[in-house]
Amino acid sequence: MDNSENLIIKTLLYSDIFDFPLSQEETWNYLISEKSVAQKYFKSKIKKINSVVFRKNGYLFTSGRGDIVETRLKRIKESMVKLEIARKIIKRLFAVPTVLFIGISGNLSMLNSQKEDDIDLFVIVEKNRIWITRLLLIGILKLMGKYRKRGQKDVSNKFCLNMLIDTTSLKLSSKFQNLYTAHEVSQLMPIRQREETYKEFITSNFWTANYLRN
Repeated sequence: MDNSENLIIKTLLYSDIFDFPLSQEETWNYLISEKSVAQKYFKSKIKKINSVVFRKNGYLFTSGRGDIVETRLKRIKESMVKLEIARKIIKRLFAVPTVLFIGISGNLSMLNSQKEDDIDLFVIVEKNRIWITRLLLIGILKLMGKYRKRGQKDVSNKFCLNMLIDTTSLKLSSKFQNLYTAHEVSQLMPIRQREETYKEFITSNFWTANYLRN
């Protein structure tokens, strides 16, 4: 088994931690590799590891983990309901003029939410406007009964301001530059933006290519 085949297995095993089987295209997109791998070459390699990688309903998984395919299909349905709720709430939050971008992060960004999960938001605001913007967003969420309070047990469809940054810190700190955060950045689902804030954020975090080159 050569290095490319090992990388495919490594990628599937990492995804398996989250009970999240990948399609063949997703496996290529999120291949854990410092070097890019051409799709044609990738397809030739993935065919050679059928003895350790299995397929069901278009998804790939490792031995004994076929059950996570049904888990993903169920979570896709649940996530679509949450996504509709999220879009409506985000539309109201985006009315705050200092907000430049709102995206969905975490499980919902990959349509992998469970019914009892909250909804994580990633927000970019104007320079030096983090604290006032945070207060405004929390106030709006509280008025709508959608704010996730610290220590709250029932958090289904509640909103968590998972990360707020301003335009002076688009590039995430080196202490956050790891495989987990690279996935969070790459899988971020943009919903609303002003100008080209999302593009600037992604460009500023090209370090993610050290983990997910494709």
